[in-house]
Amino acid sequence: MADIIVSGVIGLVFTLLGGFVLHVAKSANKRLEALSNKFQHVTDGTRALLRYRLVYNCNYYIRLGCITYKELDEIKILHKEYKSLGGNGTVDVLVRKAEVLRLVTIDEIEKEKNIKFSK
Repeated sequence: MADIIVSGVIGLVFTLLGGFVLHVAKSANKRLEALSNKFQHVTDGTRALLRYRLVYNCNYYIRLGCITYKELDEIKILHKEYKSLGGNGTVDVLVRKAEVLRLVTIDEIEKEKNIKFSK
Protein backbone atom coordinates (compact mmCIF):
# COMPACT_ATOMS: atom_id res chain seq x y z
CA MET A 1 0.00 0.00 0.00
CA ALA A 2 2.82 2.39 0.91
CA ASP A 3 4.49 1.57 -2.43
CA ILE A 4 1.38 2.64 -4.30
CA ILE A 5 1.23 5.93 -2.40
CA VAL A 6 4.95 6.59 -2.97
CA SER A 7 4.57 5.76 -6.68
CA GLY A 8 1.59 8.10 -6.92
CA VAL A 9 3.43 10.94 -5.18
CA ILE A 10 6.52 10.44 -7.37
CA GLY A 11 4.33 10.39 -10.48
CA LEU A 12 2.59 13.59 -9.36
CA VAL A 13 5.92 15.32 -8.61
CA PHE A 14 7.32 14.38 -12.02
CA THR A 15 4.14 15.52 -13.76
CA LEU A 16 4.24 18.88 -11.97
CA LEU A 17 7.97 19.21 -12.58
CA GLY A 18 7.52 18.39 -16.28
CA GLY A 19 4.78 20.99 -16.57
CA PHE A 20 6.97 23.58 -14.88
CA VAL A 21 9.93 22.83 -17.17
CA LEU A 22 7.65 23.07 -20.22
CA HIS A 23 6.31 26.43 -18.98
CA VAL A 24 9.85 27.78 -18.45
CA ALA A 25 10.93 26.55 -21.91
CA LYS A 26 7.94 28.21 -23.59
CA SER A 27 8.59 31.45 -21.73
CA ALA A 28 12.28 31.39 -22.71
CA ASN A 29 11.30 30.71 -26.32
CA LYS A 30 8.99 33.74 -26.34
CA ARG A 31 11.78 35.95 -24.95
CA LEU A 32 14.21 34.57 -27.53
CA GLU A 33 11.72 35.34 -30.31
CA ALA A 34 11.28 38.89 -29.02
CA LEU A 35 15.06 39.39 -28.93
CA SER A 36 15.38 37.95 -32.41
CA ASN A 37 12.75 40.39 -33.70
CA LYS A 38 14.53 43.32 -32.05
CA PHE A 39 17.85 42.20 -33.53
CA GLN A 40 16.24 42.04 -36.97
CA HIS A 41 14.91 45.59 -36.56
CA VAL A 42 18.35 46.83 -35.49
CA THR A 43 19.92 45.09 -38.51
CA ASP A 44 17.32 46.56 -40.88
CA GLY A 45 17.77 50.03 -39.40
CA THR A 46 21.55 49.85 -39.61
CA ARG A 47 21.37 48.70 -43.22
CA ALA A 48 18.99 51.57 -44.05
CA LEU A 49 21.33 54.12 -42.44
CA LEU A 50 24.32 52.70 -44.31
CA ARG A 51 22.37 52.84 -47.56
CA TYR A 52 21.33 56.44 -46.94
CA ARG A 53 24.89 57.51 -46.18
CA LEU A 54 26.34 55.64 -49.16
CA VAL A 55 23.81 57.10 -51.60
CA TYR A 56 24.33 60.60 -50.20
CA ASN A 57 28.15 60.45 -50.23
CA CYS A 58 28.42 58.75 -53.63
CA ASN A 59 26.02 61.20 -55.28
CA TYR A 60 27.83 64.16 -53.72
CA TYR A 61 31.25 63.14 -55.06
CA ILE A 62 29.88 61.96 -58.40
CA ARG A 63 28.43 65.46 -58.88
CA LEU A 64 31.79 66.97 -57.89
CA GLY A 65 33.55 64.74 -60.40
CA CYS A 66 36.33 63.82 -57.98
CA ILE A 67 36.83 62.26 -54.55
CA THR A 68 39.43 62.26 -51.78
CA TYR A 69 41.38 59.14 -50.85
CA LYS A 70 39.91 59.23 -47.36
CA GLU A 71 36.32 59.58 -48.54
CA LEU A 72 36.71 56.76 -51.05
CA ASP A 73 38.11 54.54 -48.29
CA GLU A 74 35.14 55.43 -46.06
CA ILE A 75 32.71 54.60 -48.86
CA LYS A 76 34.37 51.21 -49.38
CA ILE A 77 34.19 50.42 -45.65
CA LEU A 78 30.51 51.42 -45.43
CA HIS A 79 29.73 49.44 -48.58
CA LYS A 80 31.40 46.29 -47.20
CA GLU A 81 29.30 46.50 -44.03
CA TYR A 82 26.15 47.30 -46.01
CA LYS A 83 26.66 44.15 -48.10
CA SER A 84 27.40 42.04 -45.00
CA LEU A 85 24.01 43.07 -43.61
CA GLY A 86 22.25 41.85 -46.75
CA GLY A 87 22.29 45.09 -48.73
CA ASN A 88 21.24 44.61 -52.33
CA GLY A 89 23.02 45.68 -55.49
CA THR A 90 21.28 49.02 -55.90
CA VAL A 91 24.10 50.86 -54.12
CA ASP A 92 26.79 48.88 -55.98
CA VAL A 93 26.33 51.01 -59.10
CA LEU A 94 26.95 54.24 -57.19
CA VAL A 95 29.97 52.81 -55.39
CA ARG A 96 31.48 51.65 -58.70
CA LYS A 97 30.98 55.16 -60.10
CA ALA A 98 32.68 56.65 -57.04
CA GLU A 99 35.60 54.23 -57.36
CA VAL A 100 36.49 55.51 -60.84
CA LEU A 101 36.38 59.19 -59.92
CA ARG A 102 39.58 61.21 -60.08
CA LEU A 103 41.37 61.04 -56.72
CA VAL A 104 42.29 64.41 -55.25
CA THR A 105 43.20 66.05 -51.96
CA ILE A 106 40.82 68.23 -49.98
CA ASP A 107 42.96 71.25 -50.89
CA GLU A 108 42.52 70.48 -54.59
CA ILE A 109 38.74 70.25 -54.21
CA GLU A 110 38.63 73.52 -52.28
CA LYS A 111 40.72 75.26 -54.91
CA GLU A 112 39.02 73.77 -58.01
CA LYS A 113 35.40 73.81 -56.80
CA ASN A 114 35.60 76.78 -54.45
CA ILE A 115 34.23 74.63 -51.60
CA LYS A 116 35.46 74.90 -48.01
CA PHE A 117 35.69 71.72 -45.95
CA SER A 118 36.09 71.90 -42.19
CA LYS A 119 39.40 70.41 -41.11
